[in-house]
Amino acid sequence: DVYKRQVCDLAVSHTHALSYVDAAQRPLGCASKREGCKESEHGGHVRSRGNSFTPVVFESYGALGARGMELFQRLVGMADIQADTPEEVSRLRGALSLEHQRRLSLALQRGNARIIIGRSRQSRDRMGLRVYAPSFSTELDFGSGT
Repeated sequence: DVYKRQVCDLAVSHTHALSYVDAAQRPLGCASKREGCKESEHGGHVRSRGNSFTPVVFESYGALGARGMELFQRLVGMADIQADTPEEVSRLRGALSLEHQRRLSLALQRGNARIIIGRSRQSRDRMGLRVYAPSFSTELDFGSGT
């Protein structure tokens, strides 16, 4: 039903986490396993209240799980796209979907980078070490932090 409320549970799963290493040996295996967990945890409860539920899982390197991809395709399918032929509409829908997936993947990678940089700074601070790098330079100056 188009008019049901859509509830999504968005998660990011790290493919190198011990609980996902075995599943991650298959393409999108980590995302698939996490989608199953989210479905078990929340799916029945959400549907019992008349809503639609989709677990949307990104793997830490940006891949989108199958259920999230299905949701994306449904959303893009609802877009009002004007074109001369059905083939052109299909091509434009594909381009729209790909562009938004790329944007989400890039946002995920930026978030990962912020986490890594923040943790690295915390570790260096605990050790009393600072790393200074002038803008647009590949040379690093390891100082004492004083």
